[in-house]
Amino acid sequence: MGGKSSHARGALECPACGYRRVLAELRRRGWQLGERRPQRWMLAADLWSRRRKRKPHRSRRQCKAHFGELIQVDGSHHDGLEGRGPKGCMMNFVDDASGVALCRFSNEETTWAAAGLLEAWVRQYGVPKVLYCDWKNIYPRQSASREAIEGIEPETQFGGMCAKLGIAIIGAYRSVWT
Repeated sequence: MGGKSSHARGALECPACGYRRVLAELRRRGWQLGERRPQRWMLAADLWSRRRKRKPHRSRRQCKAHFGELIQVDGSHHDGLEGRGPKGCMMNFVDDASGVALCRFSNEETTWAAAGLLEAWVRQYGVPKVLYCDWKNIYPRQSASREAIEGIEPETQFGGMCAKLGIAIIGAYRSVWT
């Protein structure tokens, strides 16, 4: 940065400042600069990078080690028949360890569609330990105010079926990745 005054160096050495902020500060101090001059100075001094610093979107977790340890459950509403028939919902169970999937189509993502797919999974692969699914009223649900006050664990009809089979249900956004 040879030749620049200490005012410019002071403004450029702000580690949290982007070049636009530095430009504004130098102009406030009376400097007549082009739009890109502080950017070039900061790039040369390795004080700024053209790349945006973003937080990672999601962190990857280790897949479960054994088949049936965790089954991811989802329903996807779309026009699978491409207009040649009614729109439907593809219910999907995917084993976390192996990626083995079992799918069924139904009109909606209902308790009975989920129960039918669970029955097909159990007949074909056995009883899973845990189902991981979103917070629809079919799987887990939030506590009603009375339940929360009385300490009652909310349970859906599908949840009751799973409990009888010894299957735990984990709602999305819960910390279960250990």
